[in-house]
Amino acid sequence: MSVPSRRVVELIVTGPESGQTWRQTLLQDHVVRVGRAPQSGWAVPWDRTISREHFDVCWKQDRLAVVCLPNATNPIKFKGNNIQNFSALPAKWFRLG
Repeated sequence: MSVPSRRVVELIVTGPESGQTWRQTLLQDHVVRVGRAPQSGWAVPWDRTISREHFDVCWKQDRLAVVCLPNATNPIKFKGNNIQNFSALPAKWFRLG
């Protein structure tokens, strides 16, 4: 029996203060830019440690693909390591700034 592919995934961002959270639905194969104030994409305006345009994210082949942009001033941490890009299964987390 095969498991059907998920066509969407929900990305949840949380900050340290109350009200610093959002949830966004990411469609299969759709790339979204995330940062403090991206020209196009999803903003995390409360976090001054992330760049205006920090990373691109895409739900592809049942994995979340994350690519840190070259101009991002702080790293992405995944599994305790600073990393430029990675892919992750659902229910995993990573840290910015």
